[in-house]
Amino acid sequence: MNINKEIFNYSDFRIFLKEFYSQKKTSSDRFTFSLFAEMTGFSSPSFLKLVMQGKKNLTSQSIQKIVSGLHLKKKQADYFNELVLFNQATSLEAKGKHLDTINKFRKKNRPEKLLPEEFGYLSKWYHCIVREMVDLPGFIDDPHWIAKKILFSIDPSDVAASLSFLENKGFIGRNEKGKLVKKDKTLATGEIGEQEMLNTIVRAFHKTMVHFAEESLSERHKTERNTSNTTLSLSEKGYEMAIKRIEQMRLELLEIAKADSHANRVYQVNVNLFPLTKADAHE
Repeated sequence: MNINKEIFNYSDFRIFLKEFYSQKKTSSDRFTFSLFAEMTGFSSPSFLKLVMQGKKNLTSQSIQKIVSGLHLKKKQADYFNELVLFNQATSLEAKGKHLDTINKFRKKNRPEKLLPEEFGYLSKWYHCIVREMVDLPGFIDDPHWIAKKILFSIDPSDVAASLSFLENKGFIGRNEKGKLVKKDKTLATGEIGEQEMLNTIVRAFHKTMVHFAEESLSERHKTERNTSNTTLSLSEKGYEMAIKRIEQMRLELLEIAKADSHANRVYQVNVNLFPLTKADAHE
């Protein structure tokens, strides 16, 4: 197997390098990190090993050395570069930018390795809102009408694209009368190797919803929103119990919504549990 041709299957450049090395090692017991370093133009035999272990990062110059040493073709090299930038990015915005580019590369070079459709559902904050709106009484299947109903700024063209995405991916569908209705669909988490990609998308989604919650404090009257805060001390076990109770509450809210035949608005519920102090040293 030519692992270079399989590069579009990878979502972590470190794993790609590990498997490249492993393949070379399998082919020849004489292949060592010293030879790997020589092959890629590094003076330190341990550098690439430390990179694979996540203890060292790559610079633009070292990326070019690896690209040249591994004889990656133009598209393969560009993809490898994006993987490095994605994996090493520290900000959510930067990760999101490189993730979009990675998926475009896959679309052109390895369509079957596109990120799962569920990732796409979470990648746009308005998909979940549009999906919930289709079951509201008086819903009109018109992007301009929908855009006006949403309290946060959105272009009708984005709504149209959302409707198309949701219907094509099975999140909504048309009944026997041709009316759009919401469909039950379980969100998958994707392959283990793509967990970082999923985490990036989920974090961006949560960040947007927290921002909307902040806006609602000044834009919405207190009769239209509910905001409460509780500061408490917890052990690790107490924290785990709190998480379970929050999940139970979320499921109960979903049941309330499911049984509510008079729903006329779409709401967002954010529950955040996060530390305010450092843990004791002995923990």
